[in-house]
Amino acid sequence: MPAERERVGLPPRSGSWQTFKMTLPNTFRQHPRLWIGIALYLGLIYLTLPLTPVAVHYFFAVIGPETFGWGVNTVLILALLGAFYRLYQMNSSLREKAPSVFPLLLPTLAILVIAATVDKPVERIHFLQYAILGVLVFRTLERHGFRDLMVALLWLFLAGLTDEIIQWFLPTRYWDIRDVAMNTLGGGLGLWWGRFLFPVGDIKVQAETRQ
Repeated sequence: MPAERERVGLPPRSGSWQTFKMTLPNTFRQHPRLWIGIALYLGLIYLTLPLTPVAVHYFFAVIGPETFGWGVNTVLILALLGAFYRLYQMNSSLREKAPSVFPLLLPTLAILVIAATVDKPVERIHFLQYAILGVLVFRTLERHGFRDLMVALLWLFLAGLTDEIIQWFLPTRYWDIRDVAMNTLGGGLGLWWGRFLFPVGDIKVQAETRQ
């Protein structure tokens, strides 16, 4: 039980209900600057919602819808390649253990194929935005148990849901439950990437350094 583990000097189990309840409140206290950055980033996403249709219509008129769609797909591919390059730089063991990349590569490719088939290029951009948000949220987690990740995914779902609720009140945007799913899927992919970009050992060392 959590109380008994604390009494003998052990941390609560990653999957315990106590950890589930305290995941986000603890990260707020331990990473205030990072959460401020996340809030500003999410606020920027929300604030640009009314401006996005104007920008998209401009690019449609200048380069055409098809070219714009290919451009968005290119941005997704470049972001993926950049993330893999960053991961390669951070973890030298991947150079000798290439098969360890497959648990990251296969889900990423599958989700990107789904994202690339979305009719609206704007939602592909949102997918990338929420993937970045997922990485940032993962960076705040001290523990990476299943329930900790589910709490983070729930938070990302609520952020994506809020995004769509805001669009419901905008005359140039509209609500779509599929967009909520794509936002959540992008955030989930960001959480998955976070497991590789920020290994548990590195986070513990940085936490001890702050103390």
